[in-house]
Amino acid sequence: MYRQFTKELIQLKEFRLHELFKSEDDRWVATLKPVELHNRCTGCDVKAHIHNRKSRTLRHQWIPGRRDLYVQIPVYRFRCPLCGITWSSNWEGIPQRGHVTEHFKATVTEYCFGKTIQEVANNLLEPYSNVERWFYEQASNLLPDIKETDSPEQLCLDEFAIRKGHCYAFALMDPTTGHIWQTSEGKSRKSIQDGLLHYPFRQPPKVVVTDLAPGIAETIIDVWPEVDIVADKFHVIQLLTRTIEQTRKLISKEDKHKKIRHQRRLLMTLPSKLKDNELEERDCLLEDQPKLQELYQALQDLRKMYEAKDFHEGDRYFKQWIQKYMYGMVPALQKVAKTLLQWKKPILNFFTYGLTNGPMEGTNNKIKVLKRKAYGYRNQDHFFTRIRLECKQPF
Repeated sequence: MYRQFTKELIQLKEFRLHELFKSEDDRWVATLKPVELHNRCTGCDVKAHIHNRKSRTLRHQWIPGRRDLYVQIPVYRFRCPLCGITWSSNWEGIPQRGHVTEHFKATVTEYCFGKTIQEVANNLLEPYSNVERWFYEQASNLLPDIKETDSPEQLCLDEFAIRKGHCYAFALMDPTTGHIWQTSEGKSRKSIQDGLLHYPFRQPPKVVVTDLAPGIAETIIDVWPEVDIVADKFHVIQLLTRTIEQTRKLISKEDKHKKIRHQRRLLMTLPSKLKDNELEERDCLLEDQPKLQELYQALQDLRKMYEAKDFHEGDRYFKQWIQKYMYGMVPALQKVAKTLLQWKKPILNFFTYGLTNGPMEGTNNKIKVLKRKAYGYRNQDHFFTRIRLECKQPF
């Protein structure tokens, strides 16, 4: 019974279990014998002679909290009697050099998900450099194969910081599966264009969701002329919430931090989610503040626009909002209206596709956690690979 269990645990098809014993240093070692010996010369197909026999002991299975399993593999040295060529036996899953098997590397790689490499290295009692090398050697096998995947029709595009204030990159994510298909360095127009030109799929997407960064829509259209741009709903509303916050700061300069946070909550939260006493406090805050009142009303009208059920209704609400606030008495609100007018088509595309950049914004938080847990990455390619491995959902 234990032999069958050990055979399934070892998972090496070219070997059979010969013996399982406990070594002097308190390790479980499984001695393996080859099922078939490949001893024919690749040049002349003559049966070769074995002129040297050795064995290697490799770390094969790591079970956290339990004893490790090692395997003892025979190593044969062959010589062809006809052409005199010599070579060593080569087994599947057994590297020519090193002290661990490919199965052990794959196990360690899976264990690294959600953990830092240093943490795994400490648990394994292995050097950090070894675990790092194993992880990134196996990484390419764990990423989805582009050749076997259909080109995504929808993409979310957003930037993230490699080193905040110094170096940035952007990512392209499929909002349906949550997988990041590409990460490229830079946030300038040329950098984004170069990154989009190296998009891994031949077929470009139909829709791209992005924030309101200056020139981002034109940059995408230059590379993919047929694509539809959708302006992220959160960033559109954020234009008004930031304007409201700036106006509120000018009104209440000397308030304490706790009171400031409370005032901000009263102004930013949906009225339906406020209690009766909070509604009264909000009315007192807006009283005798005509600019703040108009900004607050503009925010509620903009939220009402996003409740439209189709494109035509959304278009009607958008025109009404622009007509009402474009020529108002609040200069800051006029500035917001001009910005929204420039983004009219991408904003209205939301009512056609119903997409937001929410999945990508959530992924940005995961990227920040990865960066902080590792205390930064020395190798930028490793950082991008780790992002693609960690920030995805199963298909």
